[in-house]
Amino acid sequence: MTIIETEYKWSIPLVKRSKTNGVVLHHAAAESCTAEDIHEWHLAKGWAGIGYHFFVSKEGSVYRGRPIDTVGAHTNGRNYDTIGICFEGNFEDEEMPETQVNSGVELVSWLLELYPQITKITKHMEHNATSCPGKNFPFDRIKNNGKSKEIKGVLELFAEPLYISSTAEKKSAVITGTYYLWSDEVVRGRVKITNLPGNIGKAGQVTGWISAAAVKLSSTIHPVLWGDTLGEIAKRYGTTVSKIVDANKAKYPNITADYIVAGWTLVIPQ
Repeated sequence: MTIIETEYKWSIPLVKRSKTNGVVLHHAAAESCTAEDIHEWHLAKGWAGIGYHFFVSKEGSVYRGRPIDTVGAHTNGRNYDTIGICFEGNFEDEEMPETQVNSGVELVSWLLELYPQITKITKHMEHNATSCPGKNFPFDRIKNNGKSKEIKGVLELFAEPLYISSTAEKKSAVITGTYYLWSDEVVRGRVKITNLPGNIGKAGQVTGWISAAAVKLSSTIHPVLWGDTLGEIAKRYGTTVSKIVDANKAKYPNITADYIVAGWTLVIPQ
């Protein structure tokens, strides 16, 4: 990932971000501008400077904005745990050039590798009352090509045989840890696990497959995110609130039908 470094003078000190759970996509709402222009616009608002962490130009160049590990100023209420990306252009009125789309896909994909805990890639309008990033913004292409799908759950996999291969030869290995269940696949970082062992070694495939039969799990683990409710979680997994409360009472004595805490890892009984 090639990122053009830009020197900025900050009007006030920047603050380190303690967590990174998502990426928010924006447009500049200007047909033509630069990262330096945005820096000046945001300084005029009384901010520290450019509020986005990255700026993608129409010709496909990616510029550094705020340092990636600092709190941004791009999405009210979500600056504390998200990375902000701004795309040059006004996508209420224009279409995004293909070179810019491709750079956006590459940047999002790189961020997902850098922060595998990211669970959401969203539009600015999903958080605040705005039309940003515009009705013509190619959100699905940038989001999905960047391997971002809504996480439906988390599986804890311990000492199961995982096959890793960059060739047709199968190589046995054991990888333990947390695997994220997306809509049709289970992944850990960039490793995909499916019930398609015949795909091992095929060009263009993400390497790392395991037979579905080899995954023997008695429960699913759900990481509680900010804004989650037990009702929504129960509906997502096809269970009931009372079953989730009962399954987690020993670990979290304070859990009730109306009380959970972001950061908890809830057992979802089968």
